[in-house]
Amino acid sequence: MPVCTKCKTEQPVSSFNKQISRKVGYTAHCKSCLKIKKAMYYQENRDAVRKKQKSYNELNKDKSQKRSTQWRLNNPEKVKENRLKIYGISLNDKETLFKNQKGCCAICNNKIAGQINIDH
Repeated sequence: MPVCTKCKTEQPVSSFNKQISRKVGYTAHCKSCLKIKKAMYYQENRDAVRKKQKSYNELNKDKSQKRSTQWRLNNPEKVKENRLKIYGISLNDKETLFKNQKGCCAICNNKIAGQINIDH
């Protein structure tokens, strides 16, 4: 089993990314260490990374939109959570509000059908 050169732990090959340019065929650092390294880089270079991402997304609009749409389709619960974070409530808070309001809008008292909107 290979040893990560960063954390010095022996790990299975599945804990390393493939890298065909290396003789052994995988990276020197394990996936966990690379994840930490990437997170630290992002924190230190947030503005530059965001600028680069924005530039890429503008140049590759179709590709970016497809990737974003696919992610939303694959992660509906995360989409709901992210939307609710904007309003400072959790999914449980939203469900409690819905039950307390007996499935009706608190503003117009109409029955809510389909997607619930917080900022009606």
